[in-house]
Amino acid sequence: MPKKFIYNNYLKNISNRYSNLIGEISANYNFDLGMEFELVLCEILRKILPNKFGICRGFLVAENGKKEGDDIIIYDQIRFPQIRLLDKNDFAHKQEVPIEAAYAYIEAKNSLIQGADKKDNLYSFKKALYQVSKVKKIVSKR
Repeated sequence: MPKKFIYNNYLKNISNRYSNLIGEISANYNFDLGMEFELVLCEILRKILPNKFGICRGFLVAENGKKEGDDIIIYDQIRFPQIRLLDKNDFAHKQEVPIEAAYAYIEAKNSLIQGADKKDNLYSFKKALYQVSKVKKIVSKR
């Protein structure tokens, strides 16, 4: 007899759907590049998260205009519009979201390199932590 999971297999079904979406989308995108990986994650999040959550690629913006981020932002799209007023389901264009609207920031990496090979290495774990710390610092000002 197959094992039954809680909530009538709800989480198992979401996991299966995620795997299927990755399979479908991987034919259209090259996961070696950061932007394509971010686009895939945005599409998956849009299909999984409730509509009250906005999903975009871009920057969190403070009242004084300071911007941080440059990856995926999940925000309250009911109470806060995007600053650039672009199509909310167009993940190719970067948006600007007020820090007050942010629920989460995702520093999307399809692979990470431990240590600091070069200062500008996009896949270094150290660089990812640095990006997240800058976002955390600006969001703490809200």
